[in-house]
Amino acid sequence: MNWNEFNKISSEEWKAKAEADLKNKNSTGDYYYNVEGDYSVDSFITNTIDVNNLRFNHIPSSCVRIRDFDSKIANALALKYLSYGSSALMFSVDSLTDFDILLDGIHLDMIELILEIHGDVDQTKNRWQAYLTQCKYPNAIALFTNPNEIIRCKDNFKSRIGSFRNVVNNIDNSKKLIVTIELKKDFLAQIAELRAFRIIWANHGNAEENLIIIGAVNGDTLISEEVHPLIVANYQMLSAYLGMSNFICGYDTTQTEELVRLSLNIQHIFSEESRLTSVADPVAGSYIVEALTAQMVNNA
Repeated sequence: MNWNEFNKISSEEWKAKAEADLKNKNSTGDYYYNVEGDYSVDSFITNTIDVNNLRFNHIPSSCVRIRDFDSKIANALALKYLSYGSSALMFSVDSLTDFDILLDGIHLDMIELILEIHGDVDQTKNRWQAYLTQCKYPNAIALFTNPNEIIRCKDNFKSRIGSFRNVVNNIDNSKKLIVTIELKKDFLAQIAELRAFRIIWANHGNAEENLIIIGAVNGDTLISEEVHPLIVANYQMLSAYLGMSNFICGYDTTQTEELVRLSLNIQHIFSEESRLTSVADPVAGSYIVEALTAQMVNNA
């Protein structure tokens, strides 16, 4: 028997048959995938989406976020986590940061560096430029971020996407945008949101490489007596891999050393053993993710 030998019925007829089979215990409407009341996907009908043909190919870097402003302490933490295999470092810095101490012993030609600037931006950047003129790595590149522009996990998806769209609408399309996104717990919707950001960015005429997304776990939101927080952090990080974030921060250094080390090891499994970084847009064609992505792009 081949596919053409089956009797064809409409979507409405198929759903009516499903309703009958459920015998009033449930309705097909119970099986919609709902996201915070703003987005909804019919799990029964999977042939009505227009798959966006944009495909992305970003290889995520495992990053440790170091929040201590004491340059000596932050340096010691950085060296420790580099030994555990981190490929990028994200430091909290300000106009008093001593970059000679902060980056002592770190080979800036072998890692990626993100500086989250608190306080006076110009003074901090001037200190960075002064450091470059006399260090061993004068061509080192740092990405600068603003802690006040983080997309927070406490906000719903619709408002997060709306905020992102507002930024994109008001940015010169020759500029680079670096955005830190606190990862939410809805696994499929989080993947869709990250893809939606890239489509919104591209639709505005911006170069794909000029959008840098940092997907970050917020450990303060994962406290639970029922589920070990690392379990939640793991699928949050996985959503960031599947959503093709440029950098992925697991637990930051306000948590225990063990949690930071384990979240790094999980990322090594994702990238090296699961080979998620070997595939461009690994969830492309997935009905529910594509449908959610399209809704987020069109209905923010």
